[in-house]
Amino acid sequence: MERCWLTNQTGAIIRFRPSQVSKLPNRDVDLNIELPDGRVIPGRFHLNPKNPYVAGKLVRRFIQSRVPERGREQVLISTIGRHWRLFEAKPLGKLAGQYGVSKKRAREGRLTGKDVARILKRIDSINVRKGRVEKYNRLLRPAGLRQLVLELMGPTCQVECCDAAESAAKKWDDPAASHSILEVHHIEALAKAEDHSPRNLSVICANHHRLIHGFGPWKIRHNGDDVILTRGPKSLRIVRNLSVLDKANA
Repeated sequence: MERCWLTNQTGAIIRFRPSQVSKLPNRDVDLNIELPDGRVIPGRFHLNPKNPYVAGKLVRRFIQSRVPERGREQVLISTIGRHWRLFEAKPLGKLAGQYGVSKKRAREGRLTGKDVARILKRIDSINVRKGRVEKYNRLLRPAGLRQLVLELMGPTCQVECCDAAESAAKKWDDPAASHSILEVHHIEALAKAEDHSPRNLSVICANHHRLIHGFGPWKIRHNGDDVILTRGPKSLRIVRNLSVLDKANA
């Protein structure tokens, strides 16, 4: 997740800082850009070491429709593969600020695992069940914050031996395809435990997510960071490394 700026100055473009070049494509490339409202438009990334940017006819129209002339607006962007996603930065900062997390880090896409854990712990401290569920739903509703959780705990399905995410990326020749099928899963069901701590979260593919919710009941056993789900003689192992929750999302 990177910061970028929608600028409507000498030209209406999506602009990056020169210091971000190492995290961007190493050549000019055509893109599909998913806007915050879900629309997808074409654009082209231009590798100018002193001024990397994305331009295009529809990119220009989009920026001109929301940024005043000679103005600019900071947003977040997921630069995975050739399908990039734009996310609003202000709602993320406002939401994170309510839970004692740096608004600046949230708006810049630099939330850490500790930040996410702190937000979830604060939510779990709410005594009223309805209020707790509503707060948690608000946490994952902003697509940018959900994306940060996936990036912290991903980027593959954590079910042992599942290569669905890697296969999707290979089939479509684009890493964005792998991220598109990954989801945040609660080990103990929300209706049962209402436990939103990182220990109760995992990242799995959509198929395994639906299998787990629709094919149970499962016996759940923790083995360190791993989780073993058993149904009769069959079992699924979710392999996790929760140490990422102590590291910055650099």
